[in-house]
Amino acid sequence: MNAAPHSAPPGPSTPALVQGYGVYFRTLPFLNECARKYGDFFTLRIPTFPAPITFLSDPEAIKDLYALDGTDSVEAGSIAAPLMANVIGEHSMLIIDGAEHRRHRNLIMPFFMRGQFSKFGDTILKLTEREIDSWPSGARFPLRTRTRNITLKVILSLLFGEERAGSIVAPEVMESFFGRNPSPLVFVRSLQRDLGPLTPWRYFLRLRAEIYRDIANEVARRRALGDGATSDVIGTLISARDQNGAGLAEQEILDELLTMVLAGNDTTATALAWAVYFIYRDAQVLAALRDEIEAAGTNACAERLAALPYLEAAVKEVLRIAPIFPFTLRRLSTAMRVGARELPAGTYVAPCIYLVHHRQDLWKQPERFDPNRFLEARHPAHHYFPFGGGVRHCVGAALATYEMKLIVARMVMRSDFRFDDGYVARTRWIGNFLGPSKDVPVRFRARLA
Repeated sequence: MNAAPHSAPPGPSTPALVQGYGVYFRTLPFLNECARKYGDFFTLRIPTFPAPITFLSDPEAIKDLYALDGTDSVEAGSIAAPLMANVIGEHSMLIIDGAEHRRHRNLIMPFFMRGQFSKFGDTILKLTEREIDSWPSGARFPLRTRTRNITLKVILSLLFGEERAGSIVAPEVMESFFGRNPSPLVFVRSLQRDLGPLTPWRYFLRLRAEIYRDIANEVARRRALGDGATSDVIGTLISARDQNGAGLAEQEILDELLTMVLAGNDTTATALAWAVYFIYRDAQVLAALRDEIEAAGTNACAERLAALPYLEAAVKEVLRIAPIFPFTLRRLSTAMRVGARELPAGTYVAPCIYLVHHRQDLWKQPERFDPNRFLEARHPAHHYFPFGGGVRHCVGAALATYEMKLIVARMVMRSDFRFDDGYVARTRWIGNFLGPSKDVPVRFRARLA
């Protein structure tokens, strides 16, 4: 039954504090409970958010909403700006809207086309091999910390070039930053205050300042080399020009580079930890992957590995069953019909990636890890959207998928992992995204190919 025009969809009547607890500490069970009780549209009140949020799990409604991305009817960057501007800088593409967002995306996008980043494929394989070879056979460790070592080296090589990657920012600064940051507390606006040397915000600001300074020095060095001197991301950003011949200002470049370090490292590392968890729990999936990779050849190049269909299907299935971001967020600037509902201007709307990815009418046995579902059918963008949708679809989506395929290929051929007895991964917030509990504790043994 449709609600009255411009009314908020129903939702829990419990206090906002209780709902906030559900979102932050029981995220997926809580979302499932709400969807079962209230359907494809429900409203939640969260204490750390300025207004109620309408969650959507109706694919057609989400398609309607994303179709309006980039128009004056829908805002996205301005929602994140109050929380994120102090973290990633006010010029980051994640927190700007309209013409400024389109300009940044157009200037940044050339590097993230497949033909550009695939040049770094063999570098990704080499960095993965080095990291795996450094693991003592028989060692026990939380896997996400090791996949983060790989993805950090990869993103720094893509941004600054392989030869310079390890010397731009001191390794101990990067280790301190990603070993403890970004703490979830840095995304709470009321806690973004310097209350002393032991507070998360002071610690974050100190490390971020060091990273900014070192990146600024490298930008200055690259500018001195002249436009087009390098083919990495920093070279692309320095050389990029819009239709008027204007490039990005220095602070814009710094903010975008810091965003890429943050967004392109921990999220991919977390997805890789989930990949190991799901693949190694299913002997048939693991065997099928190894057979396909072995058939491609022991020394198969990055491009051949990236084209393997079952490997690609396995990576897609990881991102379906355990999306890193459970939902995205938009705000309606005008009243509009979204799917079957009329929503008023000012409504905050959250297309729920997790709920759509687990709909039983779209996915057979959605809780089961099954890469074959991506070999048997094509899935439209409003049914499968782990990187969001609309014109704000993650600019690095193709790169992240490509990187995951190569790293997974090397790990399954070179590594045997055993999970701790009784370990079952639960989701938890890591900064502003979801990851596995305890970072997937494993015992590693080197595998002789």
